[in-house]
Amino acid sequence: MALTSYDITCGLLNILGTYSIYKFMKVFFMKVRTNCTVEVLSYVLYYIIWNSVLFIFKIPAVMIVCNLICFYIITLNYEASIKSRLLAITYMYAMLCFSEIFISSLTGYLKQGDAFSRSEYSSIVGQIETQLLVYAIVLVIGNYTNIKRGVEIPISRWIFIFSIPLGSFYIIFTILRFNNMNPAKTMSCVIALMGLNIATFYLYDSLAAYYEERLDKMLLRKQNEYYAKQFEMMNQSSESFRAMRHDLKNHLIVLDMFLKDGDAGKASEYISKIVDTCYGEKRLVESGNIEIDSILNFKLDEAYTKGIDLTYDLNIPSSIAVEPLDLVAILGNLLDNAIAACSKVTEERKISFSFRYSRNKMYIHVSNPFYGKVLYKNSKIVTSNSDKQNHGIGLSSVQSIIHKYDGTMEISHEDNVFNVDILMYIDG
Repeated sequence: MALTSYDITCGLLNILGTYSIYKFMKVFFMKVRTNCTVEVLSYVLYYIIWNSVLFIFKIPAVMIVCNLICFYIITLNYEASIKSRLLAITYMYAMLCFSEIFISSLTGYLKQGDAFSRSEYSSIVGQIETQLLVYAIVLVIGNYTNIKRGVEIPISRWIFIFSIPLGSFYIIFTILRFNNMNPAKTMSCVIALMGLNIATFYLYDSLAAYYEERLDKMLLRKQNEYYAKQFEMMNQSSESFRAMRHDLKNHLIVLDMFLKDGDAGKASEYISKIVDTCYGEKRLVESGNIEIDSILNFKLDEAYTKGIDLTYDLNIPSSIAVEPLDLVAILGNLLDNAIAACSKVTEERKISFSFRYSRNKMYIHVSNPFYGKVLYKNSKIVTSNSDKQNHGIGLSSVQSIIHKYDGTMEISHEDNVFNVDILMYIDG
């Protein structure tokens, strides 16, 4: 079968179309999980497959299925949840579909047809206008920058947002299949549906911004709680030292009396009481890093009140180039989960925590016993706490923070012991 001028034009225009797909993906996804070569090859492969299907089949149903499959494969280049992938694919195809129908109505080539019949559409001008319209739409929605941050929104909101393009597809296909509307009316319907979808897209972006802001406020509130607890513990320690210094003369007199009587045991016991008075039974972390000290002291106090032994091993500088809110999110969530798990066991209520920093690499290890089964949802561990909204931010959100620093997180559990290992690469 010889190539026509229309086929050649479509092949050239699909270069712009493929670039529009790339730009659209960047609206939804920020973090690339594959290397640059694989990402580029996936778009090149899409371009080849799309042109082959367009030239060989020209059957709408086949082209739709091919596009959707290719779009999903392309999304695998990026770090994202299944929900984000589905939304990206649906909205992307909605924009492509509505643009083509709008231009077909405008140029007078729109006809009722069967999705399984060969398309006879052959307007070169229409193809040029369609690709330019798609690119213009992508440039407009490219101003929405909150979606790509990957903030999870509640499933009820997600279903609402996802249903808009699906419902729009149903309406437009029903109009094309069963109604003989004139092009002007069809064009009006397409404009209305396109506007509705863009408005919903804006709503999705606003929701992402709202939930990200709410998460930041929650983390900031936790950070303030940690700082307040740190100040309280430092103040108590300072008061104990002042009281001890005030009574130092009397303490020395008593110790001198015990030693003169040769009662070293009582002297040692008395010294232990003085130490307990000064430092208390609860340990005070003093690594020199105020953010980490505040979090650990807060969690140490919480663990102590619940009868949990939290041992720690720290080797960190006084300052680390990590956002304080990110530290709060990571350490707070890990220790919250560990304390919650230990609270459910009757023996070996012990948490082991290690935090080390060396040569711009940050390593965190948390180990704790647990009772029962580890819950999974979509191959991801979920909290078993009944207050899911206020209990931590979830390991998936911790994972997204770790990715900001090109880090990795490994989770393992064996013999009722849960382990989390995190490695992050820090600049500066």
